[in-house]
Amino acid sequence: MGKIDITRLRQDALTIFKHGLKPVDPANAIKRNLVVEDNRLDIQGKVYDLSAYENIFVIGMGKASAAMAKAIEDLLGDRIKGGIVNVKYGHTVPLRIVRANEAGH
Repeated sequence: MGKIDITRLRQDALTIFKHGLKPVDPANAIKRNLVVEDNRLDIQGKVYDLSAYENIFVIGMGKASAAMAKAIEDLLGDRIKGGIVNVKYGHTVPLRIVRANEAGH
């Protein structure tokens, strides 16, 4: 029997793990379920005319909320008036409009 290549085994395991996480990535989930087209926001078939809304705020909490807020910022851009997300320490991402508040329990 041949020698087991532990380095290759680890690389393969990491590749499988990363591919398994892609479908549940919070930012990808936002991008899959929210579509902005022609000043309309489509959330899984529920369509909102963005011109009918003067103020859009983003509010969230949890470890994934900063990544999700970033994805929403990417989609809605300057249409967002402001917002805040509470995230666990160490789980923030750079945001332009929404404020990330790091907190613990």
